[in-house]
Parts: sequence; C-alpha cells; structure tokens
Amino acid sequence: VNGGVTAGVLVCLGSTFIFCSGQFCRVASDVMITAWAAGEVATAGAVGFLAACGALLIMRILCSAALSSRTAIALHRHAFWCVLKAPVPDYYDVTSSGEIINKLSKDLETTDRS
Repeated sequence: VNGGVTAGVLVCLGSTFIFCSGQFCRVASDVMITAWAAGEVATAGAVGFLAACGALLIMRILCSAALSSRTAIALHRHAFWCVLKAPVPDYYDVTSSGEIINKLSKDLETTDRS
C-alpha cells in the first residue's frame, strides 16, 4: 500500500510537471515566433528553440497517452474484479447476465471516452 501511494504521488507530480512544461512551451513558442517575426531574434536561435519546444510537446503527448492507457487498464481490471467478487444471492440472482454485461461495458466505454 505504501509503495502504491508513493508511486501515485510521483506519477501525479511527474504528469503535473510535464503538463506545466508543455504549457510553458506553447506560450514560449508564441513569444519566440513573435520576436522572430519582428526581427529581434536570429533565425537559427528561433528554429532551435522551437524544435526543443516541439520535442517537449511530443513527449507530453506520449506521456499523456501512456498514463491514460495505464489508467484505463487499471480501471477496467478493478471494475471486472468487483463484478466477479459480487455476492451471488444479492447480485447475480436478481440481475441477468445481459444487464451485467451492458452495465459494465457502458461504464468502461464512458471511462475510455473521457
């Protein structure tokens, strides 16, 4: 449990840092393009800076996709095990298998879309 909480905090801090650095790059690239268009910055410097910002933004996209995928898998696994561990007389006797599958698939689809 302790390692899970620590890992969760590290993932949260890391994703927050990646998001903030991505936002910084978006704003900084706009400022750099404006300065380059006004002739205040050399072309080589602007291109290098914008390439670095582009690389950071790509890293942000990849990290976001990886975290979203891992989160969806964890939620799917947890939901599936909760359904499997449900008490038989209270849940399975009053709920048809079609309803169970429909509820589970709708919840998982909602999770995947958001």
